[in-house]
Amino acid sequence: LLTYVALKLTRNLRHAYLRSALSQEISYFDHGTSGSIAMQATSNGKLIQNGIAEKLGQVFQALSTFVAAFIIAFKTQWKLTLIIICILPALLIIVTGVAMVDAKIETKILRTFGKAGAFAESVLGSVRTTHAFSLHQRMVSKYEKHLQEARDLGGKKSPLYGIMFGGEY
Repeated sequence: LLTYVALKLTRNLRHAYLRSALSQEISYFDHGTSGSIAMQATSNGKLIQNGIAEKLGQVFQALSTFVAAFIIAFKTQWKLTLIIICILPALLIIVTGVAMVDAKIETKILRTFGKAGAFAESVLGSVRTTHAFSLHQRMVSKYEKHLQEARDLGGKKSPLYGIMFGGEY
């Protein structure tokens, strides 16, 4: 159900985004946004879709598991459970801290993908010029730099998840 809702919501958001983008003044397109309208709609829509379909489901699953585990724990060993509850604030601090840093890194990754998309669009828009001057190798390497930057940023997320999952368990 969450996947179905995410697909419908993302579709509606993309339609509204395109409608809004097409109703902008001509001068808006002269400012050189980071990425084309299609790239923005695709990447941001995918981010929202993943957030609703996957992340929201995981939050519900984690909360229900947490509540069920504490109900069972209180029924079996209530004194021990009260002692373990003291760990909750530390766990919340770890998860919140990692989530904030992860969100910053994800924003940088999306910005980098926007730059890469804008670059690819401009290269493909002038493909005849690129071939006429034999610049395709240089353009590919420049595009690879954008993708490598995004990959490097993504690599910073792995230790964060290690800290978060290590702290959780």
